[in-house]
Amino acid sequence: MKLPEKPQRFHAVIFDLDDTLLDSFLLRLGALKRTLAQADISTPTALSVFTDLKGTSLEASLDKLEVNLGKSLGLYKRYLDDMFSHWLKEPQSVSLFPGVKEMLVSLRADGINLAVVTQKRRSFQFNGMQAGAYSELKELRVADMFVTVIGNDDVIKPKPDPEAILLALSRLYTASAETLVVGDTYGDIIAGNSAGCTTCLATWGRLPSQTEPVPSNFTAKSPADVIKLVRPS
Repeated sequence: MKLPEKPQRFHAVIFDLDDTLLDSFLLRLGALKRTLAQADISTPTALSVFTDLKGTSLEASLDKLEVNLGKSLGLYKRYLDDMFSHWLKEPQSVSLFPGVKEMLVSLRADGINLAVVTQKRRSFQFNGMQAGAYSELKELRVADMFVTVIGNDDVIKPKPDPEAILLALSRLYTASAETLVVGDTYGDIIAGNSAGCTTCLATWGRLPSQTEPVPSNFTAKSPADVIKLVRPS
């Protein structure tokens, strides 16, 4: 299938966070493994929960698991508590993927406005300390590169609904036709498509088992590919 022509110039790029900018999968996987083990749940496995999301948020997936089990276990809260507890103890467990910082610096140098839209909470207090997506970006010294960071605590309907993307567009003061949405999941791409943006599937952080077809306009195998896509010909 022939890909559509890209706009003459993009003015903004909206990024997903985990598995697109941040290499945090082992931290999240470990937290979910411990959460399921403490709840005495052996099926599904933590890995299969993540690989079977297919656009559904982890919170919704765990809520559905509780319904299927006929139990109220508070799995998502327990998962968040475990994950952020480990992150606060070992912030090095989350890092930028190779080439991501260089990509962000290059895009900003080209005058591109940047935003993050994540299914993670943007900001909250955990054990008296600030946690969430913005804190992770701040810890990695890239938070100031983004015009806005939008999390699930900022919207009613998370991705794949376009609400968060539309909110980002309003804060970027950029039209959807001039905006690229970059993410690693079906939900990221559907949200971007529904908002009228050009979409790019980022494959550098995807697991080998994530093979479902994703209806993106473009595919980037590395952060450098995003630079090439955004930079005017």
